[in-house]
Amino acid sequence: MSLTLKEIYRFEEFELNCVRRALLREGQPVPLPPKAFEVLAYLVIHPGEVVTKEELIQAVWPESFVEEGNLAHQVSSIRRAFADRAGYIVTVPGRGYQFTAEVERHIPAPPERSDSGEPPPAGQTFVGMQTVRERTHIVMEEAITTLSPGGSSCEAKEWRRPWVRTSLWAGASMLVAAVAGWYEYAGPGAHKPFQDFSIVQVTMTGNVALTAISGDGKYMATVVDNAEGEENLWVNDLATNSTRSILGDKVFRYENIIFSPDTNYIYFRVPGLDKAARDDLYRIPVMGGEPTRILADLDGPITFFDNGERVCFYRRLGEAKYQFVTASSEGGDEKIQATVRSPSPDDATCSPEARRAAVTQEGGVRIVDFSSSTEKSWYDPRNVPDYIGSIRWAPDGHGLIVSTLLAANYRTQLKYLPYPYGPIRTITNDLNSYDSVSLTADGKTIAAVQKIDDTNFEVARFLKSGTAPRRASLQWVKSFDWINDDEIIASGVDSGLTIANVRKNENRPINIAKNHFFIQPSLCGSNSLVASGGSFDRRGIKIFRMTLDGGNLQELTPGPVDIFPACTLDGKWIIYGNNQDPNAPQLMRIPSGGGTPRRITGGAPMNIRFSLSSDGKLLAVLGEKPLPNHHWDFTPSLFSTESWQKIASVALAAGPNMPDGYPEGPISFAPGDKSILYLTYEEGTETLWEQPLDGSPRKRLLSLPGTVRVLKLSPDGTQLGLVILTPRSDAVLFRDNRQ
Repeated sequence: MSLTLKEIYRFEEFELNCVRRALLREGQPVPLPPKAFEVLAYLVIHPGEVVTKEELIQAVWPESFVEEGNLAHQVSSIRRAFADRAGYIVTVPGRGYQFTAEVERHIPAPPERSDSGEPPPAGQTFVGMQTVRERTHIVMEEAITTLSPGGSSCEAKEWRRPWVRTSLWAGASMLVAAVAGWYEYAGPGAHKPFQDFSIVQVTMTGNVALTAISGDGKYMATVVDNAEGEENLWVNDLATNSTRSILGDKVFRYENIIFSPDTNYIYFRVPGLDKAARDDLYRIPVMGGEPTRILADLDGPITFFDNGERVCFYRRLGEAKYQFVTASSEGGDEKIQATVRSPSPDDATCSPEARRAAVTQEGGVRIVDFSSSTEKSWYDPRNVPDYIGSIRWAPDGHGLIVSTLLAANYRTQLKYLPYPYGPIRTITNDLNSYDSVSLTADGKTIAAVQKIDDTNFEVARFLKSGTAPRRASLQWVKSFDWINDDEIIASGVDSGLTIANVRKNENRPINIAKNHFFIQPSLCGSNSLVASGGSFDRRGIKIFRMTLDGGNLQELTPGPVDIFPACTLDGKWIIYGNNQDPNAPQLMRIPSGGGTPRRITGGAPMNIRFSLSSDGKLLAVLGEKPLPNHHWDFTPSLFSTESWQKIASVALAAGPNMPDGYPEGPISFAPGDKSILYLTYEEGTETLWEQPLDGSPRKRLLSLPGTVRVLKLSPDGTQLGLVILTPRSDAVLFRDNRQ
C-alpha cells in the first residue's frame, strides 16, 4: 500500500505539519533533526499510547540496526525543542514513551466519487471527517501507516505488527468494533464536553466556599464565609440575579451541597453534631425553612438516582475497609451495595445509575463495581504530573469532571476523564484554582468555585518604637528567603527562581534546569540554595540543591511530597517537611550532601512549619493538636540541633487561633532569639505577636490584612519579610458552547 497522508497535527500552540515536515510553535518553525522529527511524528500519531522502544526503532529505522541510545538521543532533542513543554513526552520506565498532549488531527475531506461518478480507488480508506481530536490510535486495517525516512510529507509505508495478522473474518470483526469504539470515544460521536466554553462570574463577594447548580440550571446555591468565620447558605436566582440567605446557623460547617433533582430541596453534608469523626446529611427547602437531618454517618457526597427517590454514598469502616450504601432520599431504607477491603479513598462518588463508583487514591482514580465489590484501576497517575483530587460524574455517566492539582504552582484545574476509557482532557488551564464542581442535568453547564490568590511581599522594620511595614513592589513573590539584607531568592507563579533586590526593585532570573519547577527556595551557604521542586513530566515534589546561578543541580530526597527546606547554620543538615500524609506530617533532616532521611519530630502531633535560630542552635516547631469546635493548639516546641531532642515548650499567652485554611501558618525567631514570632487570626485580620521564651506577656507587633504565608527574618535581624496572601473565591459557570 502506498498512500501519502497530508495531515496536520495540532496540540496547544504547536503544529506538526506533515506536508512541510515541520514543527511549528505559534506559527514559527522549531528546529528538529530529521530523525527526531520522525520519532515525534510517530508518537504524535499514537497519542496517549505507551509506544515501546522496539516499536519506535522499527518504525523510524526499519532496515537498520540501531541502539536504544540513539533513540534516547532523538527524544532528548525533541524535549529540548519543546523547552517548557518537554513534559509532553513521558518516559515509561522499562517500556517506552508516551505522548501526553491532546492532539487535533486535520485530514482532507473524503472524495465520495470522482468526476466520472466512480467511487474512490480501491485500497484507499477515508475517514468521513475533516478534523478529529484524538489521543487514541485506532487500527483500521492490517497495514499500519508509519513514517518513511524521507519525502515531502509524512509518507506512509507498510509496517506490520505481529498481533494484527489475523484471518479476514476476525479482521473484519475487529474493524467493525474498532470503528464503533472510535466513533463513540475518538470520532465525531465522541463525548468531549467543554472543549469550547464560555465562563460567567455569578458572585463578586470574594468569600464563596462551596457552590451547586440546580438540575434545570435556574438556581445556584452557595456557602459564604462571613467576617466572623461563620458559614451561611445562600440561593441565587440566575434569571433575575437575586440572592437570599436561607440558613445562617453557625453550628453548621458545610462539606458539600447539592440540589435535589426536582429543585425543591438543597441537601448538605456537615460534620455530625452528636458524634465525632463522621458527617450527617441534612436538607432544607430551596425557599428556606427548618433544616432536617436525613442520614447519619456519611464520608462523601451523595448521588441521586431512581428519579431522585434514592441516594448513594460511601462510608468508611476503618483504615482498610469501606462501603457504598444506598438509601431513600427521605431517609432510612439503607442497603449496602458494595464492601471494599482497601484503604479509604480521598474522594468517592457513585455513578448516576448507582451501579459503580469512582474513587481517588494517591492522585489516581479507581472504579468500584457494585455487583462484585471489586476495585480496579482506571486512571493511573504514576507517570504523569497530574494529581487528581475531587471527582464528580457527568450526568450521562460517560466520564468525570475532575480537579487536578498541579505541583508546579499548587493550582487545581478542571479536566474531563472519559469512561470507560479515553485520554484525560483539559478544560481549564489558567493561574486560578477551581473546586466544588456540580453540573446541570443536561451536562451543559458546570458550576464551580474559582479561587484567586493575590500576594504582596512586604518588609517590616524592627524599630525602638515597634515595627513598621513597608510594601515592596514584588506582587509576584510566592515564597522567598533572604540572601543578604537587600536581596532575596524568590519563587513566583511561574515556578521559576529569581534573585530580587527589595530596595531597588531589580530582578535577576536564575537559569534553572529545563523541564523543572522550583518552589520554596532557601539559602544554603554563601553560594548555594535548596528548594522544593520536581519535573514537569513526573509526579512528586522533592528537595533539590543547586548553586545560586542554577547549576550543579542535585536531587536529595525521594518525595513524593517534600516541602519547606532549610539548611542548618553549620551546613551539615537540611531540614524539611514530609507531607506525604497531610494528616500525619513529619519533620525530617537529611545530610546536606544527600543520604538517608531521618525523622526529627516524635509521636506527638507536630506541624512542618519551623524556624531556626540565628545562631543555628535551636529549632522551633509548631504543634498541631486538634481541639473542639474546629480550633487547634499550636503550642511551639524547641529542639536542640545538636541532639535533635525536644528541650522545651513555649507557653503562649492565649494560644494562636490560626486561619482555618492555613493551619500550618509560619513561625519565626525574633531578633536576638529570645522570643518567638507567631500569628493569630480574627475577623479577616492577622495579628503578629512576639512571645518571649521565658513566658513573659506577649507583645502585639502588627495587624495585617489577609493571610501571611511566609515569615522570615533578614540576616541582620532588622527586617521581617512577609508574603501576604489575599484570597478571593467566587462562584462561576462554565457553559458548553457546543450544544
